[in-house]
Amino acid sequence: MPRRSSHPPGRLGRRRWIQGGLGSAGALTLGSGCAASTEQPEHEGCALHPAPEPVYGSPSARTEALASAFLDVPIDGVFALCTQRLQDHTPDELLAALLVAGARSIPPDSGDGLHATLSIHAALHLHRQLPGPEGLVPIYYASRALKFRQAGDGQLGPMPTLIERTPEDALRRFDDAMAALDPEAADTAVLELFASAPTPVAIERLIRWSTREQGAIGHLMIWFGLAIRSLDSLGWQHAPDVLRSVVRDATARSPGFLSPLHDEHLARLQSIAAPIGPCKTDEGLTRELVAELRLKEPVAAAAYVLGLLEASAPTAATWDGFAVSATEDLIRGGEGFALHRFDGMNALHHLCLRSADPLTQQLVMVQTAAYMCLFQARQGADVLTVEPQPIAAIDEIFDGVALGPLTAAERVLGHLASGGTVQPVHARAQALTVQMAHRVDEHSYKFPVAVIEETQLASDPWKPLVLAAIGGQQGRSPSTVGPQWQHYDEVLAEIDSL
Repeated sequence: MPRRSSHPPGRLGRRRWIQGGLGSAGALTLGSGCAASTEQPEHEGCALHPAPEPVYGSPSARTEALASAFLDVPIDGVFALCTQRLQDHTPDELLAALLVAGARSIPPDSGDGLHATLSIHAALHLHRQLPGPEGLVPIYYASRALKFRQAGDGQLGPMPTLIERTPEDALRRFDDAMAALDPEAADTAVLELFASAPTPVAIERLIRWSTREQGAIGHLMIWFGLAIRSLDSLGWQHAPDVLRSVVRDATARSPGFLSPLHDEHLARLQSIAAPIGPCKTDEGLTRELVAELRLKEPVAAAAYVLGLLEASAPTAATWDGFAVSATEDLIRGGEGFALHRFDGMNALHHLCLRSADPLTQQLVMVQTAAYMCLFQARQGADVLTVEPQPIAAIDEIFDGVALGPLTAAERVLGHLASGGTVQPVHARAQALTVQMAHRVDEHSYKFPVAVIEETQLASDPWKPLVLAAIGGQQGRSPSTVGPQWQHYDEVLAEIDSL
């Protein structure tokens, strides 16, 4: 197994490590019922609140120069570039530049190419969670992912000419462009919307459109979710090209299965006008939802959740059901589809939490039910009856990954049943992710982070079953790691030179 470094920060200094970890744009806090937070007013339902409130802008000349440097450097020189720029830039500045560069260089509907931008949020999460030099490894990883996937600068084309509009006119034009699946019109309209309307209002409308299409087994919804989350963390002054990339990807595709459901569900929810349910757990409702999702096709699953919303059912219990259902698909051996189903559910969960509009929250929940039943293993283990397998050490959980996701899940439950706690499993998963043990490509960054986040959000009775998804990358042992990702020791040597 690759070594774990314990080297001190070196010339970066303690203050720089703290600056990089905290970031310039603040953090996200949870509203009532989702987590302890005495600094936020109470809200109905579950909600995330950016702190401070986001303000749209344009990248600084410093960010522009760094993004251009990442686009221009050859792949074999990108680690050296990271080392050089970490001398006078914070880690967050590098990640922001990588986000901007990825948005500019990866074309819409690019399939695997989009993973380079999707991994930025995971890299940011791991950077802020891991101590010492290993907290910098994800930044190097993200830089190489960009170069590996890069299609060339200028994929978005030149910045469009904007017209000053009223917020109402900008909102209408954006809705019209999105509804018409017009990439050129949406490209201009999203920038005019964010330039004209208050940033929270513009973000809210972006979330409203995020669930119309799943796009390549969930990539599009994941990009919506992770783009907003990355900008919340790194700053909305980096937003213009990221927004252009998201809406072009959303409008460059032919209408898929979820597209007509989006409009139908929105109209139905508007006619129901039911208040959003409380952010409470309900074990019976969660179990029932897991059973329903196991059997239903997308339309029927959405109808079932519409019924829950009409009755103002507890929102936390509903999301618990989605998360446990996603775990079940993984332990049934759904592999690639199941992994994206979990990542997509995680992105949709955060979009729902991020929204301040009850109607949008409800729309996200209904579309989540339909999405999750598009890609589902219909046979296999019942997640609610998995038997714990006693283990002696946490590493046995991750040794079990190669034996299959069900074995890994049994070991997670065995660890927790014998008195173990969630946090050490999270910590070990994060360390192994960065060390690239059991890793293949960007999925191996964003998936473990999604499981950790969903475990943190789950109600206490369901945390063990959600964490049991951590073994979902079946068969991804160190022997299968592609050579393009085997750079852990090389990166540590670069970091040691700082």
